[in-house]
Amino acid sequence: MNSLAIQPRWQAVVERWLAFLVTQRRLKPAAEGYQVCAGEEREDEHPHFSGHDLTLSQILRGARNELSLLNDAQWSPESLAFNHPASAPYIQELATICQQLAQRLQRPIRLLEVGTRTGRAAESLLAQLNAGQIEYVGLEQSQEMLLSARQRLAPWPGARLSLWNADTLAAHAHSADIIWLNNALHRLLPEDPGLLATLQQLAVPGALLYVMEFRQLTPSALLSTLLLTNGQPEALLHNSADWAALFSAAAFNCQHGDEVAGLQRFLVQCPDRQVAPAIPVNFRPPSLDVCRGGWCRNGSSSSTPYR
Repeated sequence: MNSLAIQPRWQAVVERWLAFLVTQRRLKPAAEGYQVCAGEEREDEHPHFSGHDLTLSQILRGARNELSLLNDAQWSPESLAFNHPASAPYIQELATICQQLAQRLQRPIRLLEVGTRTGRAAESLLAQLNAGQIEYVGLEQSQEMLLSARQRLAPWPGARLSLWNADTLAAHAHSADIIWLNNALHRLLPEDPGLLATLQQLAVPGALLYVMEFRQLTPSALLSTLLLTNGQPEALLHNSADWAALFSAAAFNCQHGDEVAGLQRFLVQCPDRQVAPAIPVNFRPPSLDVCRGGWCRNGSSSSTPYR
């Protein structure tokens, strides 16, 4: 580490990377450090890692700010989540829900995404829908990311993007048929413990929370997340039982949860004090295939009520 001029504040992160490679049996401890295990010699570089070793070395030496990773097309947390193999089918199923509900209700579905970031996931969703099926609103806390999202979503003039603040929340009170949280809840809850109560104020009675959350860090995420967070970022992640308990404590009803390759997805009903439940109590999709569109097919005619 001294010969590579790695700054002291990053040495624990490098040790964490090395320890991970040992548990994966790709490195083994040696007298003066580590040795590459047999059969793990470096071959042709994976295209996803092209240039990333230079980025990492610059950050570790202090020649580059680690926050630059937030704008990296491959290594930002947003990009890593979007490129996960389960992300595309989960977004596609959200689009299917919007299509079927819009047809049932004969109006566009009002979808509000909390934590839009630069809009990569929103771009994928909107590409599958038309203006007669969705009214999209994205809320984001970072002004810089909001500007990037506006540029990305410019082809959809009906998409609205706003900074997360008191005025915006008041303007969208009790308006959302669906609230989408894509790998955002674990990040926002520690900063705002009352977030779930705020979501209730944004939703119509009986609305749907469509939540996507990782159960654990992926190996690729270790190469960026550890540089962007203090302490143990895994402590922010939860399994399905923990999420169900959090939803229940806030008076939400988790109707369904599943997981693909470490990415969890939950269909959660907002409190409903005025109309019939948007998701029937007996809705228990037995598989991912059955779940595809099942929320809409099993919903009553009053699902996702008008404000």
